[in-house]
Amino acid sequence: MKMGKVLMAIVVLVACLGCPSKITSVPENLIGIWRTESPNYADRIFELRKNEVVFQIGEGKFESHRITNIEKEENQKEKKILYILSYKGEKGHETKFLFYHYPEERGAIRFKNQQEMVWTKEKG
Repeated sequence: MKMGKVLMAIVVLVACLGCPSKITSVPENLIGIWRTESPNYADRIFELRKNEVVFQIGEGKFESHRITNIEKEENQKEKKILYILSYKGEKGHETKFLFYHYPEERGAIRFKNQQEMVWTKEKG
């Protein structure tokens, strides 16, 4: 009986490794303004605040969104963390902003759908 409980606990632990976990606000080390050196996005930034994400969408225009949910999934093997930020987009539709954070690459961020592009935080 005891062995069965131990085995079940191991199965649950293994099943949950890599499972997203909810967090209540943007981690302090991610808060700030992020830029890329990619020429296609030279006039773009995004800013992470405690409970808000702001995108510069070009021509000096910005969109600000209150974050409604944050999940993170750590990948120890690849030394990266997937963040999934949910917010209300245009017309009230839920939108997800997914990016990988690489703590060992000077804290770089790469969007899940554009991993070749590196975003770095402004020093401030």
